[in-house]
Amino acid sequence: MNGHLSSQQIEEWLIGERPGDIAAHIDQCPACSLEVRRAMEPLALFADAVRTWGATVSGMPVQRKQVRVSIAWRAALACAAVLALVAVPVYEHRSSRGVEATKKVEVADDVLLQQVAAGVARSVPAPMEPLAQLMYTDSNN
Repeated sequence: MNGHLSSQQIEEWLIGERPGDIAAHIDQCPACSLEVRRAMEPLALFADAVRTWGATVSGMPVQRKQVRVSIAWRAALACAAVLALVAVPVYEHRSSRGVEATKKVEVADDVLLQQVAAGVARSVPAPMEPLAQLMYTDSNN
């Protein structure tokens, strides 16, 4: 085999398709071997987490593998945690602003409905009230 393994070949190796020529290349090529190990680390962490969770749920003893977590993965997990911690207050702030805006709109709607109800309840339209007052005072005298 000339050159290094393609990403598709590495993915096939990870899912269990392991032809002899690729196995020989991984044994001989340090770069490809390192790439396969890097790709397997998150899968091993996930498998360990699933086993631990399953054992916790079922009450069975846990057999843990020693898995080395690279500094890059630790940094990525730390960044994800920081982003989650920052995103929650920002989301809460935005949602509380939305609730406040909704309340303001509801109050404005209520005021408008009250004004409409008062206008509809009048016996004489507002522009004609002075005329109605004149007619009322003339008829009483």
